[in-house]
Amino acid sequence: SLHDALPISRTDISFKPSKDGNSQAPLKADEVTGIQWHQGDAIDMVSYLQDKVFDIVIDKATLDCVFCSDVPQRNVNKYLQEIERVLGPEGLYLCFSFGLPETRLSFLDNDEVEDPGFLAWTVDVHAIPKPTIDPFDVADLKSPEDVYYVYVCQKNPKLDNEKDLKKKHEELAKKGKKLKKKNRK
Repeated sequence: SLHDALPISRTDISFKPSKDGNSQAPLKADEVTGIQWHQGDAIDMVSYLQDKVFDIVIDKATLDCVFCSDVPQRNVNKYLQEIERVLGPEGLYLCFSFGLPETRLSFLDNDEVEDPGFLAWTVDVHAIPKPTIDPFDVADLKSPEDVYYVYVCQKNPKLDNEKDLKKKHEELAKKGKKLKKKNRK
């Protein structure tokens, strides 16, 4: 089969939190093989996914759903932090959305290291035409009613490393310790 010929793994996570109290150990990168389905909370994946386990995350309107939650600003920030956490240092987050760039980029495009919502990626936006019944009907790419948006968030290894160091500093500070700096000559 094509799947056997390609070195591809697929893991699907549903948005709904698990109600069965399942407390399996978090998946490691080498355990993400083949096709797997898991039920868990997409805004809190720590209990079932370790850091940096995926090369790519494809989101088909999950972000839009999180924007419709009870506390959208908090939940969107938590969701994006989780997506960024499970992506490898050069990972890619592809988000297909109805949401206009004016409402999405303030959340997706935050590369300010000192900001609590800092995300270690760069963002490109693409508008793609919605399918039409009439094959001769040409979509107006400037009209929000005629397009979907694809947000392409590419992790930056340098920013990812800065975020990891910041996280280590914060963890050590909680323990009352300091991170040792290497002597530079």
